[in-house]
Amino acid sequence: MIRCARGGFDGVLGWAVTIAGPRGERQTLLRRGAQLPARARAVFATQRAGERALSFRLYEGEAESPEGLRLIGSWRADLPPGLPANTWLAVHVEVAADGAVRASVRENLRRLDLRPECDPSGAEASGLRAAS
Repeated sequence: MIRCARGGFDGVLGWAVTIAGPRGERQTLLRRGAQLPARARAVFATQRAGERALSFRLYEGEAESPEGLRLIGSWRADLPPGLPANTWLAVHVEVAADGAVRASVRENLRRLDLRPECDPSGAEASGLRAAS
């Protein structure tokens, strides 16, 4: 049984973490029961040359059960000018032992390391929270 400890977690993730990409595609990144801290990544590609931002949302819940998803937050990473179409961007997600969720975006070819801004407005998550 996975349980939430008072004031923190018992070293395991009590909820799955799902990402919704820029075109709404969903993927479960971390399964319920994963050891904390936990890390995962999803890779997205720009569709057009010169795209200026990558936006994504993180949810508590499984991608296979969209009616049960609860928003943790919405992230946006501003992209540098001049990126070609089909540039791969890796979104790295980390859930700390206290349930704080952080995200970063990397593009390895140009060695870009981007810090996306998070908008937690509308968050419905019951256990996980977006970290500043």
